[in-house]
Amino acid sequence: MTFLPSRRLRSSGNNALVALVICVVLASCGTQRRSRKTPSVVEAPPKKEIEIPNKNEPAPAQPDVIKLTYLLPFNTDEIPFDTAGNVTKKLSEQTKIALDYYRGAMLALDTVQKGGVRLKAFVYDTQADTARVRALFNKPEVMQSQLVVGPVYNAQLQTAAPLARKNKVYLLSPFSTVNDFVERNPYYILANSSLPTHCELLYDYAVEQHHPSRILMLYNNNQTDRQYAQYFINREEQARNGIQLVSLTDSSEVPYDRVEEMLSDSGTNVIIVPSVTESFVSSIVRKLGPLTDKYKINLYGMPQWRDFRTVSPSTFDKLNTRITAAMWFDKSDPEIVRFTDRYTKRFGAAPSEYALEGYNQTLFFASFIAAKGNNFDKLLPEYGMTTAGETYHFQTMRRQPLHHTESTNMPPFDFIENRSVHILEYKAGRLVKLK
Repeated sequence: MTFLPSRRLRSSGNNALVALVICVVLASCGTQRRSRKTPSVVEAPPKKEIEIPNKNEPAPAQPDVIKLTYLLPFNTDEIPFDTAGNVTKKLSEQTKIALDYYRGAMLALDTVQKGGVRLKAFVYDTQADTARVRALFNKPEVMQSQLVVGPVYNAQLQTAAPLARKNKVYLLSPFSTVNDFVERNPYYILANSSLPTHCELLYDYAVEQHHPSRILMLYNNNQTDRQYAQYFINREEQARNGIQLVSLTDSSEVPYDRVEEMLSDSGTNVIIVPSVTESFVSSIVRKLGPLTDKYKINLYGMPQWRDFRTVSPSTFDKLNTRITAAMWFDKSDPEIVRFTDRYTKRFGAAPSEYALEGYNQTLFFASFIAAKGNNFDKLLPEYGMTTAGETYHFQTMRRQPLHHTESTNMPPFDFIENRSVHILEYKAGRLVKLK
């Protein structure tokens, strides 16, 4: 395995030597690595981490060497170096995310190769330049890749998506779930669930747990909150659970500040607050908190709530608050403990959620290509694999029903999405995973 580093930089935060890799070739013919201070992990990974085609099954249509391309915002043009090659100030958030993600991917690439899979990986710095992304899609190694991971920025994804479709190259959005610019694009894949999916799955979980006859929704009557509330309404219309959804807004007959009038003292009150405005959520939580002495309340909210700082975790506890998360770094999970140990030994620092995502996504897709070939739209929805604390469930998605006037040559879906989220609950002042 040969790494071709384009530049080395020293972090001003922990003085650890970091290899910023811009073009990498992973060859199966050797295991030589140029880095002196970050020796490779020598322990063999469990066989379950990489699935190889069964010899008794027909071989999938796949190349002899799997090619992966990473388009990540390392932003090397913005990194200030002194004459000794040291970084003179903190790295930008985008650069740290790109580094963390790719470090995790490197561990997964090691695992895949140890499983007997031959592959090559190419890594490019997209910076914040859409023209650069467009130029990269002219490179033969990019157009010949079985999967392109990135870009990260929405503007760059909007540039890359039609190029991926034109060149018939599968494109994975590693973080962003924005998809309004893709239509009938079988080559666009979301690694994380979109917000409508978060709402749908959270609603399904609430129904499964409580079997309510009525659910209250508290939100402001503005465009954003109405849109988020509609995701829950649409789910009930699709599922036909027979549940009455009651909206209490700032302009409804019974506004949300009079929510107590709508509560039942004889059963569980399921309340959904489809808002990501921290000040509003904080005011609602302060209103509901004291009511738990008289009423049993289960509060459901949005994934963005985990970043709120003005809401008391103890109040969330009292309200049995549950939210969703696309990424969840459960430090007690045995697989994540093992990943953390490998990562720390390799890079001399603890991994972030982005590093875990780089590891899981690379491991999953390299395993899929090795086992099933490059037929993503037909076989990916049927493929299951659990990585380090992550379970993927991909589905083909469309936003609007098909029209009979549409060409039969067009794909019957808009994109492929991972419809798997974590359900989290506040307990003892912290979030714990329920599902």
